[in-house]
Amino acid sequence: MLGVIVWSNRERQAAAIWCEDLAQLAHLNGAASLHPGQRPHWPQTGDLAEFDIAETDGLRRAARLRVLPQEADDAGQDRQSGFGGGFRRGGRCGG
Repeated sequence: MLGVIVWSNRERQAAAIWCEDLAQLAHLNGAASLHPGQRPHWPQTGDLAEFDIAETDGLRRAARLRVLPQEADDAGQDRQSGFGGGFRRGGRCGG
């Protein structure tokens, strides 16, 4: 699944993720939920991520999350690769 980190707290090791399937947000809890290659880098708000998802106790939980690399467009602005039209940190979508 692909998603965008909409809230992240490094100290609490918690994050909320908007998911491409437009269902409920997914929750990320603890470093054990990160892909081994992602550790120790905690995802930040605005990051595009790929992850596995499972529902337990009525909550969607992300597992094996890894942040996808960013590319720079012609204007030099950061873009998330592979995300229909691009995503800029700071919460603005557009092409």
